[in-house]
Amino acid sequence: MSTTSAIFGAVLQALTPLGVPLYASVAEQGAELPFATLELTSQQGELVHGAASNYRQVRVQLDLFARTYREVDHLAEAVRRAVEGQPYTVGELSFHGVALGEMDTFAEEERIYRRMLDFQFYFTTDSRF
Repeated sequence: MSTTSAIFGAVLQALTPLGVPLYASVAEQGAELPFATLELTSQQGELVHGAASNYRQVRVQLDLFARTYREVDHLAEAVRRAVEGQPYTVGELSFHGVALGEMDTFAEEERIYRRMLDFQFYFTTDSRF
């Protein structure tokens, strides 16, 4: 399983109890609010003594969309609580995530609130992680 698929699964697990669908990069046309999108922003490995290590850092942007500021704020808090500091294991991959930052925007014409959350995930294929 790829690191991005593992992250998608972890974030989906956090959003499912809230009834919020998660889309890869772009929501489908006519998606009902609230919804979320997840996009890979960077991925980097490490070299140890000149060879690739089992560690990888993956950064993603999670965007939450809702009709009210209160709702988007509630969703962001719920996702942060579910993702931060919680270890995940999917197959041979072990990982955990941390929120790096957030930003709010408002689409005046559509009257949609958006919260952008920047997450960093740390992966290893070593199950002792």
